[in-house]
Amino acid sequence: MSADSISNARPTAKPKPLAAIANKHTMKYAICYLFVFSFLACSNGQKKFLPESTVLKIIEGKYDSLRVVLKDSLSKGINSVNDYNNVFQPNEKKYLDSIIKAFKHDNGIQLIIFTFDSTMTSKDSVNEITKIIGIKNQINTTIGFSFPNKSMSIWNDSLINNTIFTEYEAKYMIDKKFIPFFKTGDLFRGTVEGLQAIIKRMINNRKYRESLQSNGVSFRRGLHSPAMRMG
Repeated sequence: MSADSISNARPTAKPKPLAAIANKHTMKYAICYLFVFSFLACSNGQKKFLPESTVLKIIEGKYDSLRVVLKDSLSKGINSVNDYNNVFQPNEKKYLDSIIKAFKHDNGIQLIIFTFDSTMTSKDSVNEITKIIGIKNQINTTIGFSFPNKSMSIWNDSLINNTIFTEYEAKYMIDKKFIPFFKTGDLFRGTVEGLQAIIKRMINNRKYRESLQSNGVSFRRGLHSPAMRMG
């Protein structure tokens, strides 16, 4: 997937209004990406939860089974934006990075983006790989894109899923915020729109949760939440 189809005008400091970038971003992919959702059946309905130590042990084994090319990339360190598929231009990555870092600074929530190339995943493995990376690296919210496989996944740890951003909200964001732009090949803007929508929802949900807690409502932390996938 070529990065030439991404905008040539990006901010170099603090994020500017997206419109300032979008107005200069006119090139789009000729191929229209058609994404179809599949709702994964997971352990959300179970009442018993595995201890965190058990989950981490399982994940260690699964991590070892990841493709070598992916593990090699991960071993070099994880950033806010890990563009293994070279989807974004340098200034685009800088723009996304500034949004994510500002969110973490203000709210203490770590959100990480990965784009996987065709050698790192298969269409059916994007969800599992995103989850493994998220748990292994203790990331609150992990967003994995595999544009060659027309697939993506949003994975939340259990604290995020049970309090401020549920799996159902993740599905909604993929459907309503990411995909409309991905269908036209505007991958950068789709990522920005989706990312900003997730952040806004988390902030609003946290405020609502805090108002409930002030009235004596408590929240329980369980097993790591299931992810949503489109493919």
